Amino acid sequence: MGNRNCDLPQYPDRDPENEQARDSIRAIHALPDYRIATMRAQISANPREVGPRMVLARYLLQQGRLSDAVETAQDVLVMDPRHGEAREIERSATLQIQRQRGDRMRDLRDLIRSDPRNLDHHLEMGRLLRDEQMYVEALRRYQLYLRANPLDMEVRREYAQMLSWVGENYDQAVLEFRELIDFFPDDIGLRVQYARLLMQNREHWAEAEAELLDLTLFDPGNFEVPILLADLYRFQGRYPEAREIYQDVIRLTSVNWYDTQRGSRILSPQQQHSQRRPVRGERSIWVDEEAFRGGRFAVQALPGLEDDYEAARTGLLQLQKALRPQLTAFIGFAADNEDYTELLAGARFTYFLRTGTSIYIGVNYNRARERGGDPENARMLGGVLGVSGRMAKDLTGTAELRGQWYRGNLRRSTFGGLLSATYAVTPNYSTTLSYTKFDAIQEVKTVRSLAEGVSVDRFALDWTSNPAYRVTYQPFWRRLFFDGRVSYASFSDGNRQTAILLRPYYRLREDPTIDFALGWRSLGYSRESPLYWSPSRHSGPFMQLRIAGEGIWQINYDVRAELMIPTEVGSVTRGISARLPAPSAAILPLA
Repeated sequence: MGNRNCDLPQYPDRDPENEQARDSIRAIHALPDYRIATMRAQISANPREVGPRMVLARYLLQQGRLSDAVETAQDVLVMDPRHGEAREIERSATLQIQRQRGDRMRDLRDLIRSDPRNLDHHLEMGRLLRDEQMYVEALRRYQLYLRANPLDMEVRREYAQMLSWVGENYDQAVLEFRELIDFFPDDIGLRVQYARLLMQNREHWAEAEAELLDLTLFDPGNFEVPILLADLYRFQGRYPEAREIYQDVIRLTSVNWYDTQRGSRILSPQQQHSQRRPVRGERSIWVDEEAFRGGRFAVQALPGLEDDYEAARTGLLQLQKALRPQLTAFIGFAADNEDYTELLAGARFTYFLRTGTSIYIGVNYNRARERGGDPENARMLGGVLGVSGRMAKDLTGTAELRGQWYRGNLRRSTFGGLLSATYAVTPNYSTTLSYTKFDAIQEVKTVRSLAEGVSVDRFALDWTSNPAYRVTYQPFWRRLFFDGRVSYASFSDGNRQTAILLRPYYRLREDPTIDFALGWRSLGYSRESPLYWSPSRHSGPFMQLRIAGEGIWQINYDVRAELMIPTEVGSVTRGISARLPAPSAAILPLA
């Protein structure tokens, strides 16, 4: 018809009312909200295409809807991190938002100075400070408002959420969320926020699990809840339960699986679940986490469930990453009052089963020298084969076989082993009961003891702290942890040893982890013997510094240095060791 609005429905020219109706339709189509809704519908129809999202991002920036423009541009950058126009839109919109926010904050400061009792101005200022991530000052503004308006639940929700962002206010945030849930027990979003907050601290993991299990029954159609539950199980090492939930969410939120190598469609997970035989021309397979990681398969999520699908897929990949084979190398040096020196190095390969059980094999080399002994060093090559895994919800077991082959002037072979069980008494502390059999050179640090054929049987009870997954920026008392050991050892020559180790330590920072310990070690023997470097009793303090983190090539490092402070009846011990767990089974050079 030659009409410039050819995309509009065409009506026969019967009377002037038709022209008026067309004008009304044109006016509706020209409304910004209508155009934005149309663009969002195009994105939903083509969720994997960048073009429709960029059209929306440009229009939002043009209309001054800056926050939405930033969000849309960030979605494009997730799909294509090198998209230059999307990055420019994000930068331009962010700068405009900051400029507008700064202008409004200056105006509000003038208004607050002229009328400090106007709490609405304080609240608006608090929200702007929150957006600028100036949380401490923002919290003060919110507190001023809430003192006069304690029943404004929407503001209290914002206040509780902001408390959860500041680590030192963690306990206060938990209490604030609990009070809000008492007022709004049916608010799913509020309870999900509360569960997320509980997951930040191991001490609240049991409560978080109970809350999430309750929400799965209360709102079974909310996929965010089972994904959070699977994340929690993954943090706890309950890998089979986590994997099952992730795969169920992926199955329920995705369709149309494609084999990118063959260019053929695969039977969808829903169809696989509902029928046993594949449709003619289609292959029925279950695409597991290995397929995701290999990038062979492409999946189309159901409209509106893209975020849930992506969250479940990410969790499954993180689970698979945690179970990848690992190669750990270590090197260390120790000296005991210049009478005995020791250099050791080794490596361990660990393979994880789908259940999280680990099977490992390792080798280590030890070179020891003793003053006054044979000038020829005692050189040892050792091996270890072990398995470790969960035996119950809070119980983990470990079994090892060890062998040592000594060379140099001292030629002999020794064998030993380890049996241990670790019980999680609380989420932050666990206790381990163990039995170990080994040769005396590892315990009394003299080559002569090994030459005499002294072996050791030790029973030990350890208390260990588990500070992982704690919130950052804790107050002083939340950075203090404690490890300890009480052990009894019986030597084959009839001597007996009791040992006590207390190691309180303070976490200086999280990334990289820096711990400083000032502890106490006590050793007592039933009788004196020339085979032992220590007198019948030895007690004294020691200092230890540990630095751990991730370095180049994604290699994790763990370096520890220890110094035993000399006492009247003791000796000086100095030692340093480094441990480098690699992220995969690839052989990596020692740093």
